[in-house]
Amino acid sequence: MDKDTLIQFEQRCIQEEPAFCTASCPFHVDVKSFLQHMAGKSFDNAFKVLEKTLPLPEVLSRICDHPCQHECVRRSVDAPLAIGSLERACAALRSRQKKYFKAPAKGKSVGIWGSGASSLVAAWDLSLKGYAVSVFDSENRLGGHLNRIDPSVLPRAVFEREIRRLTGFGVSFFPDTDFSTFKDRTADLPALFIGMDAHGESDLSSIPDDVDSFSLRQGESRFFYGGFSSDGLRADAVQSPVMQAFQGRKAATSIDRILSGVSLDAGRHKEGVFITRLDTDLSRITPKPGTGFEKTITGAAFAPDPDLAAAEAARCHQCDCSRCIKACNSFIESFGGFPGRYAREIYNNLSIVMGERKANLMVNSCTLCDLCATVCPNDFSMADLCLQARRQMLEDKRMPVSAHAFALEEMAHAMGDACFFERHAQGMDHSDILFFPGCQLVGSSPVQAARAWQWLQGVTPATGIVT
Repeated sequence: MDKDTLIQFEQRCIQEEPAFCTASCPFHVDVKSFLQHMAGKSFDNAFKVLEKTLPLPEVLSRICDHPCQHECVRRSVDAPLAIGSLERACAALRSRQKKYFKAPAKGKSVGIWGSGASSLVAAWDLSLKGYAVSVFDSENRLGGHLNRIDPSVLPRAVFEREIRRLTGFGVSFFPDTDFSTFKDRTADLPALFIGMDAHGESDLSSIPDDVDSFSLRQGESRFFYGGFSSDGLRADAVQSPVMQAFQGRKAATSIDRILSGVSLDAGRHKEGVFITRLDTDLSRITPKPGTGFEKTITGAAFAPDPDLAAAEAARCHQCDCSRCIKACNSFIESFGGFPGRYAREIYNNLSIVMGERKANLMVNSCTLCDLCATVCPNDFSMADLCLQARRQMLEDKRMPVSAHAFALEEMAHAMGDACFFERHAQGMDHSDILFFPGCQLVGSSPVQAARAWQWLQGVTPATGIVT
């Protein structure tokens, strides 16, 4: 099996595709893992999941407008998970904070205008990548549009804690600076980020018409923009905190790529929100009405109930495909994996020149019934994969005799003069296919063998039997 064939098999398996909630999150938070930890009341581990992908985790976990919740598959069954509320609860219930380590200094500086969500995220990402970052704002009170958020949702002490952490990353803050002074002081810097979610005048007339809502400015310009509302530059437009924050990340990635002299576009097709190929079986979802947890976390003095939070998180379906695993517990499930992984293991097994081939048992255990392809949305056939591998191993003289000798000898015996029983179906003078139950089934459960033969005749009338 060549690499192209491996890729074709792998692409058919969607078990590893991200869940709908993760695909709808611009930061790609592993929501399934987060909810799994929350369900087990492991709040520190749940917050680790958020910290893994979220910048400013103390802030964003509290203000996120949870687009993931709108894509929860339970919406069509009972009620979507209260993911946004569980994020807020996790931020309050966890007892630890991650330690971040900066990359070696790159010797390059970046200027940032504004201290709203997009600007602070850009500062977060760039400083951790080793850039010297200076943040300027026209206001004395840092925060930009974040200052409009109810303090019961985003306490000022939490925001200031994240500012201190940014300072620890080496970020310098210059409040009370007008925009013209900012341009003068950053005239020699190779890249500038302009946060549109900042208070004060930011010279909107200087923004090119072709800047898109994801803050990526291509070409020769050293200016990058972010913090747009969902309707562009309109002052009264709807604000999405998580999308504004993501625009800061996207701009930071673009700045880093340009200043590092690498491709601006390569490998970014799944950046931000994307469509997952996952297909999950909704018929297996057991209705679990919502716990009402979302209604318990409002108000300035909210104290989330750990038990209620765990009960709400436990409603997560843990979306995956797994149809073939459920249908074939005697083979696919028994090896502890799924077809996409098995394709890689079989490919590696076939590539071994010398040494032990650990996937041989798996390759030879498939009965080639093709039930997996029947239930798979993409017709992934483990039978085709295993049969192809068997044939290649035989052709290359790498298949141990012990793997197939018994079955071949048994079939030869049954087809020979010593054959105990062979017959066409009743009323038939020929057989289109033959049912070969083998000696073990016939010897241990002859009634079951007879019933199986009868059932096969209902599918294909001209089914003969040899045993």
